Amino acid sequence: MKTTLLLKKIALITLISFGSQKIFSQQISIPDSNFEQFLIDENYDTVLDGFAEKTIIENISFLSPSNKGINDLTGIEYFTSLISLNAQNNNISNIDISNLSNLKSLYLSNNNLDFINLSNCTLLENVTLGNNNISNLSLSNNNNIKSLDVINNRLSELYISNLTSLVSLNVANNFIEDINFFNNLNLERFWGYNNEFTTLDFSLHSSLIFLNLQGCELNYLNISNGNNINLYYLDSRGNDNLNCIIVDDASYDGGTNAGGFPQWFKSNSTSLTENSTCSTLSIVDTKKDYSIIQNHLQVIFKVASFKVAYLYNMQGQKVLTTKDSFINKNEISRGIYILRLMANESEYLEKIYIKN
Repeated sequence: MKTTLLLKKIALITLISFGSQKIFSQQISIPDSNFEQFLIDENYDTVLDGFAEKTIIENISFLSPSNKGINDLTGIEYFTSLISLNAQNNNISNIDISNLSNLKSLYLSNNNLDFINLSNCTLLENVTLGNNNISNLSLSNNNNIKSLDVINNRLSELYISNLTSLVSLNVANNFIEDINFFNNLNLERFWGYNNEFTTLDFSLHSSLIFLNLQGCELNYLNISNGNNINLYYLDSRGNDNLNCIIVDDASYDGGTNAGGFPQWFKSNSTSLTENSTCSTLSIVDTKKDYSIIQNHLQVIFKVASFKVAYLYNMQGQKVLTTKDSFINKNEISRGIYILRLMANESEYLEKIYIKN
């Protein structure tokens, strides 16, 4: 009899132990009480104990814990079915989304992020990271992005040449000097105000409907894309060195006498022109004002009042910047590049073949 009772107790203890291990193995840590309370409010959790059920969490597709006073999103890495995450207006300083490979929409504006790794989120289409402290952002694996908002960060550069589906881009209030739109031919809306751009060329972007370029350092702006009638908003005020804007039809006076363009705004000192040459800057495609010579060691360029040169690969990525009037061939690989030469009052673009 005693033996039978002992065996039953052992069996019961074993069962309880096994059950406890099984339950424990299904729990994930949610250390932020505000985050867990949100999960409880959404019926994804039941008790505020710092844990949530993994089998429930991993099947959630849409999550919107915005405006919840969340400091820590630890546990979000287990939400592997997420398609959309909206955690705007919190106090998040770090987030791990490396496991969220199904994510298509990510909204994290108004937090305290200074870095985010998006490399494993290759399906992303909509990304909003405005009002953070991000100084470096890699999008090299995010070819599907259609809308990107990084307003009010600390970016000094941004490479977007692989984002061929990009329709809307907001980089306002950053420190970006140069941005390459060569491959972003579907671009419709661009907020670039309060940056350090000196030249912008949208002559290939026939889908443009909105441009806000206030308060930059522009001295060259080309929007002559053959479809200005669809550009309903343009603001280039606050660019003191911008003497003229190259447009399709200079008879339309943006702003006060806008004609077909009711929301074109520019400084009084800026005129509209159909000519490819402005009084303070010209883009030319001939070599009468500069020369490029190659020898077995260097690419040498001669330009009056030369300031700086940029070299881009054919994917639009900037691979070299130099204030010297030459490029050492041992610094780059053999291939075809776009050479951009900047002078005091001129800019020149030239496709070159680097032969090592």
